[in-house]
Amino acid sequence: MNFPLKIRLPRLTIIVEFTREGLIFLLLSLAIGAAAVNTGNNILYLIFSLMLGLVVVSGILSRRMLRGLKPRIDFPEHIFAGVQSLCSVEVENKKKRIPSIGIVLSVSKAFPLIRRAFFYVPAQSKVNGFAQALFPHRGRFYLTELELRTRFPFSFFIKIHRYFLNQEVRVYPAVYRLPEEVLARVADGILMESPYRGDSQQLLHLRDYSSFDSSKRIHWKASAKLEKLQVKEFQRENGRDLSLYFDCYPDSSDATSEQTVEKAVSLLASLAFLFLDKGIEAKILFADRTFDLSASGASILPLLDYLADLQTGLPKTETRPQMPPNPDAIVMELRSTEVPSKLSLQWPSKRYIFVEDWAHLLHDSSSCTDVRIGAAS
Repeated sequence: MNFPLKIRLPRLTIIVEFTREGLIFLLLSLAIGAAAVNTGNNILYLIFSLMLGLVVVSGILSRRMLRGLKPRIDFPEHIFAGVQSLCSVEVENKKKRIPSIGIVLSVSKAFPLIRRAFFYVPAQSKVNGFAQALFPHRGRFYLTELELRTRFPFSFFIKIHRYFLNQEVRVYPAVYRLPEEVLARVADGILMESPYRGDSQQLLHLRDYSSFDSSKRIHWKASAKLEKLQVKEFQRENGRDLSLYFDCYPDSSDATSEQTVEKAVSLLASLAFLFLDKGIEAKILFADRTFDLSASGASILPLLDYLADLQTGLPKTETRPQMPPNPDAIVMELRSTEVPSKLSLQWPSKRYIFVEDWAHLLHDSSSCTDVRIGAAS
């Protein structure tokens, strides 16, 4: 437990915080000093000087521990909101002979909490490790301050050395593993059966097992009947392109509208990953941008970058995305908007996804921690 008393030295990067033990020790030292003055007892003077000497030594040694250190923190390339991410931290000791003991790297000011302790940092050497970081929402986070702190040697004070940075971290929206029943609701009437092999759930035929086949596709009943291993081949689903238009731009900017937009963005990102995982050709349309999802392993990063920076209000643009002729469009609308917006009425669509009707899927589904980003664009 830290005492909230802080001493900030102006124009310096050093902060001194009193610990509970340090405050008690300092008050006790002052009490013994006052008793020594009143009684004139030499033993009390000796004890008082010894205690003050310990305070001075503690300050000098803690300052030496923090001198010559250079911290560094690296974040993963792809970070999703609501998922614990591991970032790499490193502390370099540039001192020639003196090691650093009891060093704690900390980030917490206007940034998600990151903390990693290093017991021993050898001289002219580097130590590294990993620390967890949880970003609560999507968007851009700016790391402007990094701290190295120590309680060495007596835990009287917490000496903190601040390092000023200018590091930007982009966080993608939360992605959930939606059940396959969602795909049946969204693509109902769009996908059609095909006589070719693919990754659907419809069985096409059985064939002999080869060494390149996965054991998950073995048909055990047929293998036992024929006395040799048989694997299942599934149909490939063909159909028209699936187009999904995002139209969740509320008029107000209150907290409820912002929460609805966040749910809509997470739902859209989850649907995009579901389409990509199932090999469905899809087109994601916004008021100012259009993204194509291809079954050939195309990258979904441009869509994630756009969703990470998507604002609540409607983008100011004079051009509108062009829909293909006779599309099977799915329009995402806010539940409070009973009548489709004028923008969505430009296309002949009859199906709508009301975000609040589907939001329960985000709570019932688990977060994706192994999402497939796809090939680089």
